[in-house]
Amino acid sequence: MFGFGGPKYYPAVIEIGTDYLKLLQFEKRKSVPVLARSYYSSRPYSDPPSKWDLRNSMERLVKESGITGEAAVLLSLDKITSSTYLLPNMPDNEIESALVWKIKQNLAPGTGMENISYDYICGNPVPGAGKDVYALVFILAGKTALEIAGLFKDLSLELVCIEPRPYAVVKGLFASNRITERETVLVVDIGADTSSVTIVSYGHPYLIRPLTVSGKRFTAALSSYYKISPEKAELLKREKGLGELRLQENSITESDGCFSVFASHLENLVIEIEQTFQYFSHQLLKSKVQVFDRVILTGGGSGLGALDTFLSDKLKVPVSVLEPAAAILNGGDRKSGDNPAISFGLLGLASGFMDDSVINRLFQKEDKRQ
Repeated sequence: MFGFGGPKYYPAVIEIGTDYLKLLQFEKRKSVPVLARSYYSSRPYSDPPSKWDLRNSMERLVKESGITGEAAVLLSLDKITSSTYLLPNMPDNEIESALVWKIKQNLAPGTGMENISYDYICGNPVPGAGKDVYALVFILAGKTALEIAGLFKDLSLELVCIEPRPYAVVKGLFASNRITERETVLVVDIGADTSSVTIVSYGHPYLIRPLTVSGKRFTAALSSYYKISPEKAELLKREKGLGELRLQENSITESDGCFSVFASHLENLVIEIEQTFQYFSHQLLKSKVQVFDRVILTGGGSGLGALDTFLSDKLKVPVSVLEPAAAILNGGDRKSGDNPAISFGLLGLASGFMDDSVINRLFQKEDKRQ
């Protein structure tokens, strides 16, 4: 944290998407973190993807937001991969060498440990399942890490850590008391370009898997079906959602909505969620956890009208949509309103600088694995 006699700012947290940037920075006022800066920019639908340039966009972000000093970055699963490894009970000082061996076995041909950066967190032993070690491992291409670090250095920012969005989302949910340690929760984060499901049990994220659905895939489906522009398809999606769903014994119908266009995407979403949990339950936990308690929807795509109703009917559990703008981070600012820069991922990343004793940060600058 820095301030030099003026406001005491926590490090700025920045999410780098495929064609968008988000920024939050909190200030410490009377021992309470308050949102001091926010920024959001994205590529207009009318512009081709090639027109969006990360360096130019970051330069504009720094100039318009006025941030200086330390900053942390949030990346999606298309840039940071994750795997869960089950290790036999062993001393803490032997875990990393065991994980390195497993990582080497699963690297793509021609890729060596010198080409990547990695980090990991270990989960709590599962009650009734012995003392096996559950390790959630994240891998970042060394080239990507160097490019981001170089960009931040050129902008006079000090990059202090990099985290994957799904992990940071879970941190944000815990920091705002949306998950307890007594339940098994599936966190489905639907972003504009990438989505994921994270299984949280016993107060720990055990498994993260990418999903094929995304906000832009929904928009593209509408654009193709109705032969309309992406801009009009996006407006239609937001206005109509899935429509008024009629839940019947063996089917779901709708009126005045987009359900029929999205039906195949939604069925695939249900299948991916169920298969992910089955793998977690049977392969990782050896059936020690056989059911999950509820589903939490986050991300911009989670606001699709009636999506929670559809998933609740299919998965037979409560499904809730959580708005990050309503989250209170350690007693922080409530006046966030409809701010597109605010996400549970950025709140989770920011929370790591507000309570070092509780939150684990990944890919830190002083980490020897970089």
